[in-house]
Amino acid sequence: MAVYIDLSEDQARLVCAMYEGCGDYVSHEGVAEGSINSVFRVVTDEGTFYLRVHEGRALSDLAYEKNLLFHLHARAPRLGDVVVPRLLKNAAQGFFFPLDEQRYCMLFEELPGRDLAVFEVGPDHVAQLGAFMARAHRALLTFVPRRPNPYGADVVRGWFAAFAAAGFDPALTARLRRDFDAIDEERRAMDVPTGVIHGDAFINNTKWSRGRLAAVFDWEMAGDDHLIYDLAVTLNAWAWRPTAHEFDPGLCQALIAAYEAVRPLAPAERAGLWAETRYAALRFCLSRIRDFELKDASGPRAYLDHRDYLRRLDALLEWTTFVADVTTPRGKEPA
Repeated sequence: MAVYIDLSEDQARLVCAMYEGCGDYVSHEGVAEGSINSVFRVVTDEGTFYLRVHEGRALSDLAYEKNLLFHLHARAPRLGDVVVPRLLKNAAQGFFFPLDEQRYCMLFEELPGRDLAVFEVGPDHVAQLGAFMARAHRALLTFVPRRPNPYGADVVRGWFAAFAAAGFDPALTARLRRDFDAIDEERRAMDVPTGVIHGDAFINNTKWSRGRLAAVFDWEMAGDDHLIYDLAVTLNAWAWRPTAHEFDPGLCQALIAAYEAVRPLAPAERAGLWAETRYAALRFCLSRIRDFELKDASGPRAYLDHRDYLRRLDALLEWTTFVADVTTPRGKEPA
């Protein structure tokens, strides 16, 4: 989430008028967190809603996310008490509205719960998320249509050309390209289960209520990839202690053990977890360069420093006993 466009009051009122059950417009404001699309919090006399304006995405991409959310809603009992976003239907009985000739928008109901601060994260939080992720992976095995991870390795590789064209730190770019090539070779050699992943399960993409995971949102990056890549993204986002600049092995263990209590990892997945976690750190370092060093926003946006993920990558490169340190021996997973 971020703000790349100016949304006028007239435009916001028009959107409210076009969506069933939205109510009459009261106010709106941009949401600064995030990096890809413009998101606005819209208040009406019926409540609070979130308007996402998509930047350069095809209708087929929006339809994929809409169908995925409907698939998960239909299997809600399998996800425990955790909910996913619910789209509002517009006056044409569709879900997308053309804000202008280039951009479509979607309107979401406000999700239950509150944001969780980084300093609050403990083993129980990551365990709940790990169990949810395993349940979601299972629930999405039957989801169709399928598509590759929209930020898969072939896409990420193409970002290096943009870095070079923009003249971004040639020495760092060359170093990151070497890291990418080495890790990508490891990943391509893996024979591990694939399926639909969330791809962006960051702390600020969850809601919590009285210590319980209430909602997981921002599924727009979902697509097919190694299932353990989802674990790797989550390990980077949840198990890193930013003030200490190090991973917390206890948080890593709690996340993986809870995931395995629902869906045990295959031996090849365990063996590949170090490469996947390094790749996740590298991918988010690169996307932050692309989104925050090479792209400007017209409205408020919280700056995300690529060096935060470079530190994670460096720590992981040195942590050669990662797999042994963060996984539980087979047969000893919690009941």
